[in-house]
Amino acid sequence: MAALSRHLKKFTCQRSIINMIIRWNT
Repeated sequence: MAALSRHLKKFTCQRSIINMIIRWNT
């Protein structure tokens, strides 16, 4: 369960970074 939570946290972080990059590009 903890591993899944950590993975989800990492995914959310990556997604927010991707969103930031997309915003900067537009």
